[in-house]
Amino acid sequence: VREEARRCLRCDICLRCGRCVEVCHFGARKIKRGKLAVKRDLCTGCGLCVDVCPVEGCITMVPRKGN
Repeated sequence: VREEARRCLRCDICLRCGRCVEVCHFGARKIKRGKLAVKRDLCTGCGLCVDVCPVEGCITMVPRKGN
């Protein structure tokens, strides 16, 4: 299930604290021009970014379409 998941980031409520970037072991998250982005091909769906995010509902795990 985790391998078939991707991250959804609500940029409108993100504090841009960078915790999700720091905890990602695979570099799936990056900061680009002050916004967080997800490298979907590197994301394993571990959920660590969701766990460390201080804003409830900012990052959620969403199943990929077609899987």
